[in-house]
Amino acid sequence: MLAASGINKKISWNASARVDTLDDELVKIMKEAGCSLLALGFESGSQDSLNKMGKRTTIEKNLNAAKLCRKYGIKILILL
Repeated sequence: MLAASGINKKISWNASARVDTLDDELVKIMKEAGCSLLALGFESGSQDSLNKMGKRTTIEKNLNAAKLCRKYGIKILILL
């Protein structure tokens, strides 16, 4: 809707996201709608620490989310 109206060329917006909810299609749509930055909750760079904290994510998912953002030119803010 934002892209169709052209407003995405006039404004940009930021968001927070869980890494396990992002996929190629969603990140592409977000970029087309004007998203310029995503804050991603990596929580830790250690799988052992993620497991001990009860996080339902993996280092691989963290890296995939970062790669998707890079692919579409969305800056990331990593939250540890």
